[in-house]
Amino acid sequence: MTHPQVQPDPAFGLLKLYDDALPHVYGYLLARCGDTGLAEDLTAESFLAAVHAVRKPGAPDPSIPWLIGVARHKIWEYDAKTLANDLSAHLAYGAGTGTTFWLITKIWR
Repeated sequence: MTHPQVQPDPAFGLLKLYDDALPHVYGYLLARCGDTGLAEDLTAESFLAAVHAVRKPGAPDPSIPWLIGVARHKIWEYDAKTLANDLSAHLAYGAGTGTTFWLITKIWR
């Protein structure tokens, strides 16, 4: 009877990088959003997403630039959700002819 080989968890490579990468990822997010609490939350979400990503077949080796790319996607997701919520509220509470201008200013901030 053959026993399957136990493969090391690819997330261990990310764990080794964590201490060096944390200030870069957090700093990137803080510069983008300007809110320490939000930057902390998005940093945690970024590292969690990175753990899931490195466990997929064919995933790249984790690096600081790659982690900042993951963080960039997290802030885009946050911005998209915020914009959708803001637009819904704007439309629900008396949107007038300025809706197009309002939307453009939100998107291009």
